[in-house]
Amino acid sequence: RYIFKEYKLKIRIFLSVLLAVSLNANSEVVTKEGFITQLLVDSELSSSPGTWFTVDSLTTAGDCKVSGGRVIVYIENDEQGKRQYSLALAAKASKQRVLVRVDSSVKHPQLSDRCMLKYIAWQN
Repeated sequence: RYIFKEYKLKIRIFLSVLLAVSLNANSEVVTKEGFITQLLVDSELSSSPGTWFTVDSLTTAGDCKVSGGRVIVYIENDEQGKRQYSLALAAKASKQRVLVRVDSSVKHPQLSDRCMLKYIAWQN
């Protein structure tokens, strides 16, 4: 009986590790520098609701949604997201380069194939 319990515990640990590895198998963190090519704020006309943008050099990031050859990067609707949006808008308007980071394991809450912005910075 003791051997059986120990065996079950080892199987549970193995399956837990296997599950964790498989969940992160398609995860990819991508950092790219480039110009913002599109910037859209919550539009009823868009098939992708919410605030999002694309960067010319960000063409793949794991299983993130791509449109027009570029990854669609969503911005959170919170205080940090408002600051990130302001920086993105200023960079787009002044044609300045940005550095962006996207983690393909962090998805939009309603759109499971859309990735969320992790980081954005102004580049000189």
